[in-house]
Amino acid sequence: MSQYLKIFNEFNKNDVKYVVLRNYDILKGSVDVSISKSSYNVAEKILLTNGFIKRPKRFSSIHQGFQKIGDEIIGLDIQIGGVSWNDFIYLNDEIFIERKKYNFFYVMSNEHQFCMYVIHSILGKRYFKEKYKIILYGLIEDVNVDKVKVILNKLFFFVGNILYLIRQKRLNELNVSLMFMQALFKNPKIIIHNFLIFPKWLYLEKLRLNPMICLIGPDGAGKTTMCQNLSKNLINFRDCEVVYLGRGKKNILPVKKIGNIYKSQESKRKIPSVFKKMLYSVAAPIYTLDLLFRYLKVIRKRLNKIIITDRYCSDILMMNNVPFFLRKILLSLFPKPDLTFFLYNTPEKLISRKKENSIQERERQLKLFTYLADEFDAERIKTNDIKKDSNFVFNRSIEFIVNKGY
Repeated sequence: MSQYLKIFNEFNKNDVKYVVLRNYDILKGSVDVSISKSSYNVAEKILLTNGFIKRPKRFSSIHQGFQKIGDEIIGLDIQIGGVSWNDFIYLNDEIFIERKKYNFFYVMSNEHQFCMYVIHSILGKRYFKEKYKIILYGLIEDVNVDKVKVILNKLFFFVGNILYLIRQKRLNELNVSLMFMQALFKNPKIIIHNFLIFPKWLYLEKLRLNPMICLIGPDGAGKTTMCQNLSKNLINFRDCEVVYLGRGKKNILPVKKIGNIYKSQESKRKIPSVFKKMLYSVAAPIYTLDLLFRYLKVIRKRLNKIIITDRYCSDILMMNNVPFFLRKILLSLFPKPDLTFFLYNTPEKLISRKKENSIQERERQLKLFTYLADEFDAERIKTNDIKKDSNFVFNRSIEFIVNKGY
């Protein structure tokens, strides 16, 4: 609340023409605001000066998001020049002339609020939320009905029926689909606006993949713990899921079972080095195919949520007894992650945390992961303080998500 207090006080001090649109009883998260075209540049300067990040525009050209990352993530979702659905403005600059003070910020007049909840529910939602019904049932007693009719008549026929059902608290009986079609019939501009933005909307809302955030590094670097901490913090901001994408478990093909059979034979007898390299080289594409199947499963999940990976398909590069050029070719089948963190430490420190491999093996892993970190433009973290390191990973991830407009 204190963050919003500071921003809105600065808006008031600089005579920014704005109104908070909805859900202003408890200001938190992202707040819907409308700002006049004449005041927008001043408001933008205030927000950027106070540490807000300007998000890339999505499908609407008159919506602009700002977010600030701190102890809590706050933001303003700004509609420029009035109240709109996509690019169709249905309440214009009049809302700034007739606004009223509420607490330390401005909101719309009762009449404009009433019309916004009706139009927003029919055009934007296609149904009336229960809390919006309650608001409308309360507002109907405190509005100038004639003024409300003038505004609603621009979009709908039979406005009297809408007002009657609200007054009778019987909004469930309103045919919202019919009202939506009326708005399209009376305002062909709505159809034109939506036709123009539809391709971008389709891509951003339905087809665009959410980011994949990968944590890579040698055994003992703290990848699993870091993934869990990132997921726990990120889930309050975006839907996310941790997925294991290494080659050691969660296989689709029975590669681990076959590998264990071979390992048991290898421990019983000495296998010539040349034969071992040939066998491992033949097995590498099979392991890669298993990783490819698992990666494709993750792609589908990315339509709905951010994916955090414990390891990555880059584990191909860690394979022993396989020529480096072959490992690079197999790795090239997979795209680079959107954001990568390379966790590392000294071989001695890694061994003290996880004693499964030798110092020599940790040194080998570190060398390969260092090469990989360059290829993936990874953020490098020498893991010593789990709380501090987890905060860095979370803040950097949020910054990336906001800057890329996810």
